[in-house]
Amino acid sequence: MTFCSPRVVIDNASVLPKPASRIPVMLGGGGSNLGRSTSPRAVQRIAKRADGWLPLLTTPGLVGAAELRASWDRIRDMASEYGRDPSRMELVVVGNVTFTDRPAGPDRSAFVGTLDQVMDDVQTAAAAGADELIVDLNLQDWFTSTPQMLETAVELRERAAAG
Repeated sequence: MTFCSPRVVIDNASVLPKPASRIPVMLGGGGSNLGRSTSPRAVQRIAKRADGWLPLLTTPGLVGAAELRASWDRIRDMASEYGRDPSRMELVVVGNVTFTDRPAGPDRSAFVGTLDQVMDDVQTAAAAGADELIVDLNLQDWFTSTPQMLETAVELRERAAAG
């Protein structure tokens, strides 16, 4: 095996033992709209080297799904231009959840609002073609216990599986 970069050359290296299972993937991060929140160099790095993209879904609804899908298509097109197989890349969307007591208004960010609104955002991620969704409940200051947080996570999962 030979590896060459501008600063390092590794020749005739063996990496043993081989992993017993799939190795962790490298995902590049950024917002769902590449023009606003991810630098061109980061996009290039994702397309050139990453196993996928880990964006934050920022806009709810059809607009959010379209933005996310367009950005993902752009990354995959760039990866193809670098000679990579874009079908081997994964889209793993992050939802930083903030629950509210009442429905959030029309200008809300994705994953902010009632449970129903958050579930709509889960569907937005699915509509955009997400391979996986990470639902982060750590932003909640009103969870009084770990079991309460886990119950909410289970409810989200069950509703997503049913819908």
